[in-house]
Amino acid sequence: MSGIAEKLVKEALWDGERATWFGDEVVPSASGEGTVIYRAVDGDLYGGTAGIGLFLARYAAISGDAEVARTARGALAHAADWVRRTRPDGALLSGTAGVATATLDAAELLRDDRLMETAARLTRLTCRQVPRAVDLIAGRAGTLLALLRLSRGLPGPEAELAASTADGTARSLIDDAQPGPAGGTCWPSDIDTPPLCGLGHGASGVALALTEWGKPDGLKLAAEAAVFERSWFSADHGNWPDLREPDEAIGWPVYWCHGALGIGQARLRQYAVTGKQVFAAEAGVAVDAAIRMIARMADGKADLSLCHGLSGAIELLLDAAQVFGQPALREAAVEAAAIAVDLVGDGLWSCGIPGGEENPSLFLGLAGIGAALLRTEHALIPSTALTYAGVTMTTRVIVQLSGSLESTDLRARVERLTAAVPGCQVERVSPRGRALLRLPADADVDAALATLNRIDDVDYAERDVTDTTQT
Repeated sequence: MSGIAEKLVKEALWDGERATWFGDEVVPSASGEGTVIYRAVDGDLYGGTAGIGLFLARYAAISGDAEVARTARGALAHAADWVRRTRPDGALLSGTAGVATATLDAAELLRDDRLMETAARLTRLTCRQVPRAVDLIAGRAGTLLALLRLSRGLPGPEAELAASTADGTARSLIDDAQPGPAGGTCWPSDIDTPPLCGLGHGASGVALALTEWGKPDGLKLAAEAAVFERSWFSADHGNWPDLREPDEAIGWPVYWCHGALGIGQARLRQYAVTGKQVFAAEAGVAVDAAIRMIARMADGKADLSLCHGLSGAIELLLDAAQVFGQPALREAAVEAAAIAVDLVGDGLWSCGIPGGEENPSLFLGLAGIGAALLRTEHALIPSTALTYAGVTMTTRVIVQLSGSLESTDLRARVERLTAAVPGCQVERVSPRGRALLRLPADADVDAALATLNRIDDVDYAERDVTDTTQT
């Protein structure tokens, strides 16, 4: 990924303090198939300079490279100017919210007060321009994720404004829910199709946002969105369908935007927040799909992008390794990254532009590939694929077991604890019988503690007063 950062720095085009890039993109054509053109990118998070600046800021924070940091600031200055010139709505991946969150991240990473001021200004714009659409890419689901991040990261009145707007946005998503044709809950499609499965434009995107919001009615509706998508799941394909096409042309892509990679990300968060095993099982299906995708890509040149390709699979494996506590999944992601580097060699990086060559962006090109590769070397780098999910607070409790602590029965005793509080997850257990448990986000903490304290071989159960961690 150092080579990708260096490439982006070298290819940046400057206008004063602003930096931008050219790259291949697909634009609509009269035939409906799209035409590849070479042009300057916009300023958004998905395909523009906000996403490029986010990756460069992450790399600069780790490497200490001053020129990379300067280029990150230039990219975000271009993105902020793009907002000023084009006045997009408050969408996450296509509008103002994404520029605001990327600028906030860079402000924290680079310790830059000027960027923090820009993020606050962009937050005010976002709150005035919440989109009408529903989905994660261009609608209220993505805006909700952004507002939650901004409410937790900004100082002053903008944080309160973002939090209150987030609540209103979540309530509007709840109001727009409708019954699925075969069960569960779905939302009208924003792209003139029936209600969709998937993270980018479908029910999983709304489920992810409502899960991150963390309120009981939001968590309930997110679970019902999973029921809707479950009604479409195919065991034969090990995947969920792309419902944008007529029945006879339905596809089964393994993408972040449509299919197993993105749905797997939503289920990982739902499991991490609620502890419900059905979400873990579905996330496991998505992990299997990612591993199959990597195996196929090892055979030749392949799309390496985050949205449509190998970087999306790498991100899912890294996130699953963390949630499930499975180092083998991280090792698989590292091996996949090595495959990507080997596939490229000294040539061009294969990006998510059908019929095109390199693109510099976060979700379709170099910045996203670099972000995924960076995560394989630095475990603390946040997930790009989760699009600002991953910070919902849950409660940790300490339980001290009493009596004999023979290793032969310790496992069974801990299992009794988790059975007593549905969705409870074990973080660790000491040899002295001190267990650290994480309760689901919608748990009644006082009732859970009372239940644990009534178990015969429990000395005490109490809140972990040092708990400042986030899921």
